[in-house]
Amino acid sequence: MMKYQIYLIAIIAISFNSCNEKETGKYVCDIVNVSTDQVGILDYGDHFASTKLIPLETNEESLIAQIDKLYYTDDGIIIFDQKTMNIFLFAQDLVSKGLDSIETIFHIKYEMPKGFSNLNTIQSWKPNNTSPWRTLCWVFESGDRQCKLLYNLLPGYPECTCSKCNRMYRELNSVLNTDDFVLDDCLRILPHEEAQKRFNADSIFMYDIPVTGLDTGDGNFIHCTRMFITRQNRPTLDFVWYFTDKGKKKEEKYMQKMNRRIWYNDGNWNPDWQRWDEWMKAYFIEIMDENNKNAIK
Repeated sequence: MMKYQIYLIAIIAISFNSCNEKETGKYVCDIVNVSTDQVGILDYGDHFASTKLIPLETNEESLIAQIDKLYYTDDGIIIFDQKTMNIFLFAQDLVSKGLDSIETIFHIKYEMPKGFSNLNTIQSWKPNNTSPWRTLCWVFESGDRQCKLLYNLLPGYPECTCSKCNRMYRELNSVLNTDDFVLDDCLRILPHEEAQKRFNADSIFMYDIPVTGLDTGDGNFIHCTRMFITRQNRPTLDFVWYFTDKGKKKEEKYMQKMNRRIWYNDGNWNPDWQRWDEWMKAYFIEIMDENNKNAIK
């Protein structure tokens, strides 16, 4: 199911000529067909008297008198309220759109943890300032604001276990700035049965990133845990957990809230890398467009 940003755009129609009142007292609205082959930017000023952003909450301003028509699109839900002559657009944000796409393309349920909020933020993350590797992530926050969780928005291609281990080794090598460590001594590997129960996965690997090598950008979050979830012949999923001192004491409680929100669906799955590459290109264009809009404001 698609997830939607909790905002509401109320569009007040500029002209009522498109709705004709019959003798019965009912309105019959003309249907305007738009070619899906043509892509452009809608100038609301040409079609509507006014537009405004309304928080989706319980008040008179947000009420819908009646639902006369409802349209479901790839980007949101449109509701026509004939009584008030309003059009309501429930728009899907970039983060939610990305989560849905992961599930569709990779056949993996990819939802934010229970009780966490979507900060509608895409953040570039790396284990420390000197690390050459960066990861683009969606950011979520616990209800008590003592934990932040980053989802890698680009799951790794299916790969062998040795490649996963090499990736974790390189990351720890960058953080510790030494080769003098044993990878297994740094990893916490959860039992296979637990990985199956929580995520329908084969393995869960975790390790702590030392405070000395951590740059969270927020002084309150001084603890960091990396998590990798794997399943044979399926994409590797990786996450970054941030905790305050208070939040670190409840680390396992927060992690339990991710249970079954991340889930490798069963059944045959064949990677369609062309579709994935096309989605990535289109999604990054959307991200850049959004960043440009924010820069202008």
